[in-house]
Amino acid sequence: MKKKKVISETFIGLAETWVNLVVVVGSNERDIEKEIKKNFPNLKKKYIRQYSKGANAVRFRNHKNLLISINIYKDDKKDENIGIFAHEASHVSDFLADIVGFVYNYENQEQKAYIIGSVTQKIFNTYQELIKS
Repeated sequence: MKKKKVISETFIGLAETWVNLVVVVGSNERDIEKEIKKNFPNLKKKYIRQYSKGANAVRFRNHKNLLISINIYKDDKKDENIGIFAHEASHVSDFLADIVGFVYNYENQEQKAYIIGSVTQKIFNTYQELIKS
């Protein structure tokens, strides 16, 4: 894989509360760092470096922005990535629930399933753009 990065931005919501979700998928730490810095200019360098490695779901204090950054290393197996995408999407679902004070339980688990599905699809679509370029 060459040095590549793909970024997508969308709004996701729960209980009429919407937040900005930035998804960065790349195969090079430096490129991912640039995209994170461009979208979150006030973020400290140490966090930018930390978030450019591996897979991360990050909730910022202002509760208006969420970041998913995933570094796809060239030796990663494509089949294994979908599990990583769902894992990070699950964190986003939990962040949203916490922001709005929503508690998931057996009777209302459908919201969580929809959010995880939607965010996983968004990450997967961003990843597809990366591997096509």
